[in-house]
Amino acid sequence: MKKTPNVLNILFDPDTWIVVALVLIALIIHRIEVETPFTSTRKVGAAARSVIQLMPERGSHGSAAVVKAEPLSEGVWLLTLVTADHMVADQDETAHALLANGAEVPFEVLDRDSDIDAAVITIRSPIFVKALPIRDGTPFLAEPAFTLGYGGAYGSLWIGCGVICTDSLTTAPIIYGDSGGAVLDGQGRLLGTIKNIEVMNQVTEPFGSVVRVPIAHHAGFVSSAALLSRFGTKIR
Repeated sequence: MKKTPNVLNILFDPDTWIVVALVLIALIIHRIEVETPFTSTRKVGAAARSVIQLMPERGSHGSAAVVKAEPLSEGVWLLTLVTADHMVADQDETAHALLANGAEVPFEVLDRDSDIDAAVITIRSPIFVKALPIRDGTPFLAEPAFTLGYGGAYGSLWIGCGVICTDSLTTAPIIYGDSGGAVLDGQGRLLGTIKNIEVMNQVTEPFGSVVRVPIAHHAGFVSSAALLSRFGTKIR
């Protein structure tokens, strides 16, 4: 007659502990995988709330990324954002930021640098917006990168993904309106701000004439290292 195993037998059975060890190892590996820069796309989605649409002048729109959020008074926060300098260079009297709740608020230029095409602006916001953590150092070649900006149809949020080519170029796609938006790593940390579209050309010479054929459109960006070097404590 076959005996029914009791609790003590199960607890002291070596096979039981092998199974427990395997389960623990699987949980640890899963935890590590979730936290790596290459798989934490959920954090990128959450970071989208920290990118705001800018309307610097009539008929024009762009983006900016929140890097600091400080309480001013009850229900009012001072937001500090980084954006592209060309987004604020020619602003008119209608210039404003469009918040997630639909509120239109004016922004002020705190500092700007046309040489690197980057600027710092501030907003007095009636809603709290979480600041993006700024990543230190240079991004790794070929690591995943994500572009976030309001370049979609009717000013909707656009998210592109690609890899890092250089410390100021990624294959992640961008379109009109993304300027000033964020370039993020897989953990939702700021790698830089979008400045322009880089068109990669292939030069051919059919029948002796030079022809430049566009083969790729990459996103040029100002790296977080350059932003911190130029603006320092204004953005951190």
